[in-house]
Amino acid sequence: MKKHSFSAVLLSAIIMLTSVLPISAVAGDVPVLKSISFDNAEIEGGFNQSIHDYNLILAENGSTPSLSDYEIEGDGELFVKYVCDSTNHQIAITAELKYDSGSSIYNFSFSGKSVELSSDNTLSDIYCPNCELDTKVTEGDYSYKLYIPKDLTQLSITPVTNDINAYCPPVVLSLTQAQEPEITLTCTATDGSQREYKIKIQRVDKTLAEVKKEMASDDYKTIVEGTRFYQQSEFLMLCACLAFGLLLFMVIFTVVKRKAVNPYDRDEKPFYKSSDNED
Repeated sequence: MKKHSFSAVLLSAIIMLTSVLPISAVAGDVPVLKSISFDNAEIEGGFNQSIHDYNLILAENGSTPSLSDYEIEGDGELFVKYVCDSTNHQIAITAELKYDSGSSIYNFSFSGKSVELSSDNTLSDIYCPNCELDTKVTEGDYSYKLYIPKDLTQLSITPVTNDINAYCPPVVLSLTQAQEPEITLTCTATDGSQREYKIKIQRVDKTLAEVKKEMASDDYKTIVEGTRFYQQSEFLMLCACLAFGLLLFMVIFTVVKRKAVNPYDRDEKPFYKSSDNED
């Protein structure tokens, strides 16, 4: 009886271990947001991955917070959205960490801001996951190119207003792999004045998976490198052929010019005599 009881207990323990270990192993593969920070704002009390709701203390009233830096442990992607109230004023930022088995959402509510009338209808940034703006948003420039992967079909653009109380609605588009539309972003200041930004979509010769891999690397600079028309092998080959053809033409022209027969023979006597030579 004792032997049978011991065997039963041992068998039960083995079954429990084999059923628990896979679950813990899977749980260990869930990505974690290790850190996150924002420009123009500070997280009250600091960031803790186990806490999902925060107050975001603004550095200055009127300055919109924007994502500064973050660190993910594991295979996941971070998506940032700006939350607005019924009057279209930005009141919070939501950061969602997405991964294969689900997602984790972190809310950052703005604190210490006041609504004041302003004519500032400009943007400080244009955020789009897995895409790249041709240059940083600057004052006085209202036309940009947004480079996206060649197979991207779901586009999500989040404009960041320079004045936190201004409003510019986000854009979500479904595209075919051939579409490269021009998008207009309209930023409205608190005094009602508006400004339009033109965003021309342009696809790079890289897939979404390739772009993600590049952006995750430590030496990442730009996804556009090597994809501009003048960096393509076909364009470079054409330039080389044109240069070689021009050089060949110049050589042939020089040789022909030197070897061409002179129609006048210096040793040949003149056929006609001048009147001065006649007796």
